[in-house]
Amino acid sequence: MPLLEGNAFCVVKGLAVTEDNYQLAVNISKERFGKAQQVISTHMNELLKILPCVGGNSSQLRFVYDKVSVEARGLEALSVKPDH
Repeated sequence: MPLLEGNAFCVVKGLAVTEDNYQLAVNISKERFGKAQQVISTHMNELLKILPCVGGNSSQLRFVYDKVSVEARGLEALSVKPDH
């Protein structure tokens, strides 16, 4: 099962899945989709869409925590500091 889908899958589907081709696949993907500011804006928008946790529901709190963590890791990967 591919971990990529759609256009992202199409740009690398001709590459053999090997350690040597990993960096090539990353470079091809960055060249095609690497609009850092747009990705940063998307992460920020996703953070702003998170609804507050009300009522002390532990599963809702876990969802909020997980969502914030995902978006924060995405921003960190783009070298966005938490205090910005």
